[in-house]
Amino acid sequence: MKRQEGFVLIEMVLAVFILGIVAASYFTAQATAFKGSYYIKEKSNALTIAQSENLSGDEQYPGIIGYVHKQPYNAAPWWFGVTTSNVSTSPGLSFTPAVLAAGYAGFTVNVTASALEGFNSDIQKITVVIAHSRPEGTVDVVSYLGYSTNITRS
Repeated sequence: MKRQEGFVLIEMVLAVFILGIVAASYFTAQATAFKGSYYIKEKSNALTIAQSENLSGDEQYPGIIGYVHKQPYNAAPWWFGVTTSNVSTSPGLSFTPAVLAAGYAGFTVNVTASALEGFNSDIQKITVVIAHSRPEGTVDVVSYLGYSTNITRS
C-alpha cells in the first residue's frame, strides 16, 4: 500500500509541474498580446493625427501633413511643436497651428523644415514626427518626410 501512495505523490507533483508550465505559457502569451494591442492602438492614433487631425479649422486640408503642405513656402528654416495643451513655434513663423484634440493626450507633433542643400533654398525638406509619452520615456511612433518647393513652372 505504501508503494502506491508514493506513486500518487509523484503523479501529483508531476501534474502540478506541468500545470505550472502551461499556466506560465498562457500568461506570457496574454502579456504579449496586450503589448501588441497597445502598440497597434498607439500607432493607429499617431496615423490618425498625421492624416486626420485638423490644426487649422479648414476642412479642405485635414491632417498634419495636409496642414503643413498648404502653408506658404518659407525659405528660412522653421519648426513647430504641438500637444493637447501647448503650441510652440520658431520665431517669425507665418502661421500658428492649433493644439491637438483632447483625445490625443500624451502625443506630441514636431514639424521641422530646412533647405535641401544644393538647391539654392528652393526645395525644403519637411519632417513630421509624432511621438507618444510612455512610462519609460517618449517614443517616436510615426515619422514622415516630405518636400516643399518654391519652383514655379512656366
